[in-house]
Amino acid sequence: MSTMVLQEPRVLTDIEGNTFRLIPEEEYNYMIDIVELYEEDDLTEEDLRRIAISKEQAKMGMTSKSEDVFKRIREKLAEKWK
Repeated sequence: MSTMVLQEPRVLTDIEGNTFRLIPEEEYNYMIDIVELYEEDDLTEEDLRRIAISKEQAKMGMTSKSEDVFKRIREKLAEKWK
């Protein structure tokens, strides 16, 4: 996806004082594409639950350095190949 320079939208006000912003359709479609990148529809309830647990564990300092994780993986693989 390419970068787009967005122009200032035109502001319209109706007789009740509600404001509306007008933007070109191309800019609207670009912004919709960006929003769709961040949608969580692909995540299941279980995925969201695990993410929440992971965030809480990180807050409590229950994390591991990647070097330690890879070291444990290498050790397990070495045991498996014996």
